[in-house]
Amino acid sequence: DASGSQTRLVACVQYKLASMLLSHIQRVRKEMEDGEARMVEMARLARHLASLSALEVKHRVIYMRVAVHHNLEVGNYGFAQRTLEVLLSMCPPALRANFQSQLETCSTHQGADAHLTSSDDSSMFCAKTLEAMRSSSSTCNMCTSKFATALQLCVHCGCALQDIR
Repeated sequence: DASGSQTRLVACVQYKLASMLLSHIQRVRKEMEDGEARMVEMARLARHLASLSALEVKHRVIYMRVAVHHNLEVGNYGFAQRTLEVLLSMCPPALRANFQSQLETCSTHQGADAHLTSSDDSSMFCAKTLEAMRSSSSTCNMCTSKFATALQLCVHCGCALQDIR
């Protein structure tokens, strides 16, 4: 049926985005000079990775753990805390002890985010450039990818885009 086809398409596109985000994190790790800017960029990309909700649970858990790791490194304790709370509900008891320890770290820092504002939305990133966005210009009608610039066709699935402006 059409609904099932669209669900599969969204999942496929999100796996493609996950691959792009992981590759970009590796590129940043290798090409940017050590320092805070590099760590903040890897944390931003990892937050986008964690926002991909159509993936299999086992992959979502892995990507969310990556996001927690990178965001704790840069002091985004609020984001890490929210993500850890979701992870606790998704994981078997054997994995929860480590998450509890990380949650305590977040609580010690009162859930403060050093590199995020309340208006940051991890799910708002351009599916073409991987850059963060406040709002999208175009959204794919089929795979739901968002783009910063007006495009006629989705670069991921080839379907027509809805112009937001």
